[in-house]
Amino acid sequence: MKKYQITILAIGVLCSCALLLYEFFIGAAGFILVATLAMAFWMNNTGGQITHRPDVQGFLANDALGIVIRNDGGAEAQSIHVSLVPHNIVFDIESLGAEATYTHPLESMIADGKIVITYTSEDGKPYTLEKEISYLKDDEDLLKPMFPMFSWK
Repeated sequence: MKKYQITILAIGVLCSCALLLYEFFIGAAGFILVATLAMAFWMNNTGGQITHRPDVQGFLANDALGIVIRNDGGAEAQSIHVSLVPHNIVFDIESLGAEATYTHPLESMIADGKIVITYTSEDGKPYTLEKEISYLKDDEDLLKPMFPMFSWK
């Protein structure tokens, strides 16, 4: 946490201790407010860390003649290695910026398969994505949040 956040929480704890000596329930309510404020500070700091990482997704193009690789994250993805199993299709992408898309053309249409994507973030942290892709099924998860929450991708 940042220095000013720790200072605010320390003042809140001291005030709650003073209120605890005066009246138990008012002091307890003060501690609850300080705990709520601490959770809000923690979620604010965690949200900033989550939004600055890559989130690479892969799916088939609308005509099934290409594989679309999209970076939905807020940071650049580097050293992207894509494998399509069992079609023996392998290719590499040097880097993919935030909110960028790359389409790899295929020689023939494919109906389904499993895509395995490995990539690293700007600070060198490795990530892996494995998922089944199919032309006949919708790949978008309608329940996925618009932005990552609570350390979830």
